[in-house]
This record gives sequence, C-alpha cells and structure tokens, in this order.
Amino acid sequence: MEIRNGYGTNGARVTGPVRVGDPLTLIIYMRSKYDGFDIVVNDCFAHNGANKRIQLIDEYGCPVDDKLISRFRGSWSDTGVFETQVYAYMKTFRFTGSPALYIECDVRMCHGRCPSQPCHWRNLKGVSKREAVQAPRPAVNTTLSDNISLFQALRVLQEDDEEARARKESITSAKPQQDMSETCMKTSVLSALLATCCVLLCVLGGSLLAACAKLRHRKKDAAFFDNYVGHKAQLD
Repeated sequence: MEIRNGYGTNGARVTGPVRVGDPLTLIIYMRSKYDGFDIVVNDCFAHNGANKRIQLIDEYGCPVDDKLISRFRGSWSDTGVFETQVYAYMKTFRFTGSPALYIECDVRMCHGRCPSQPCHWRNLKGVSKREAVQAPRPAVNTTLSDNISLFQALRVLQEDDEEARARKESITSAKPQQDMSETCMKTSVLSALLATCCVLLCVLGGSLLAACAKLRHRKKDAAFFDNYVGHKAQLD
C-alpha cells in the first residue's frame, strides 16, 4: 500500500508532510510469481490514531463520500511477474486539532477471481455510477482465502501551520548569534541606566554653568575694586 502525490500512479511517493487539499493517489498492489490471484479492497477508514474515525470505503468496495475518495480503479499485468494494482484518488483532509492521518484498508486476496461486487473495478467497465449504486448488493463473501489490513500514515499541515513555521524559521535565521563575551540586559534596566546618566549629565552641566557664572562675577568685582583703589592712591 502506497500513497503518491498527485492524481496518477506515476507520482512521487509521499515521504513528508502534506497540506490540506493536496491531491493524492492511494495505491494497493499485489505481485506474484504465479497467475490466478485477485484482490478486492473493502472497509477503508481514516482516523487520527485516537478516537476520531470516518469510513471512506464500505464493505462492498464503494466510496461512502465521493468528495473524500473516488472509486477504486485497477490494472493487471502478466509480463514476467503477475501484478494486480488498484488505486483511488483523494484530496488530503485533516481532523480538527490533529495533524496525524492514518488510512487503513482491508484487502482480501482471492484464488482466481474475487466474487462480484457492485463497485469492484473489474465489473465497472461500461457501467455508469448510477447503475453501480442502484445494483443490488450481495452479501459479503466470507470464503475468501486471505484478509489483511494495510495502512499508511500521513502528517497533514494547514496553511497557518506552514506560515507559522516559515515565520519562525525566518526569525531564527535573521537573529544574530550572540557573542559569549557580550552581556545581556533587560530593556527596563537599560532605560533606567540611560535616564540616570542623563540626569547626572544635566546636573553636572548645571554645576559647570553656575561655576562659570560665579567666576565671571568675581572677575568683574575684582576689576572694579582695583580701579577704585588705584584712583584713591593718586596724589596731586
């Protein structure tokens, strides 16, 4: 069982996170050295690994909701190795609050041809969807040779998740690396120190201005005293 990107069996296999709405192809195949085997897919479910679970394909191999997954199509080959392959198209969705998405299907392998079912891909050639839906559904065959359960896990991202991750990465890459010799300081402490320095500079400047004014006043008084004393000391 594989999940590939895009609509088609030739897409790249999904190996990383996908986004909501991405087109995907669910592929189930069987290879054998011997002819005379067939497969049918029933009871596909999607769940988040916990308590949220919805059915995608019912017990007759028919999609429960065409908006979630298409009917299975198929092909077979007998060139060298006998292979039967079925695939269905789906768009990525996500359960609320969980990026985990598990796709799990029951696959029944048959000796010879599998029993006829309304939505089996071998019986859909030339049959319209309406005819397939309206056809009487036989009871589920329980005489099939093998029944296995296959699953694939996906990690589904929303647009806001990806934008937040990209924003975080850009901020981290743009942030300069701190030198070990540098000292970190809170903004409030730095502001207080700057304000204190400004007050001290203002006080110091005011003191210097006052000192200069006082010296200037003393020089004027000394000049007046010298002129007065000099005038009184003169004799005719």
